[in-house]
Amino acid sequence: MTLVLHSAGVAFTGDTLLIRGCGRTDFQGGSAETLYDSVYSQIFSLPNDYTLFPAHDYLGNTMTTVGEEKAFNPR
Repeated sequence: MTLVLHSAGVAFTGDTLLIRGCGRTDFQGGSAETLYDSVYSQIFSLPNDYTLFPAHDYLGNTMTTVGEEKAFNPR
């Protein structure tokens, strides 16, 4: 689930989209197709300058942008 605040140009992506990664789909009820659709048709449809805040990042980063993730997220 992602919460988008258009008035502030930000989105809180939870574990759906991480910085240079994405959430896991190998848990019960997980679906790689649903996750892919959520990222590409919902999150990546936001303007490139929107700031994204994931639930966590293993390297200690706290935010990224839609444009950065489109360019550098290998998933």
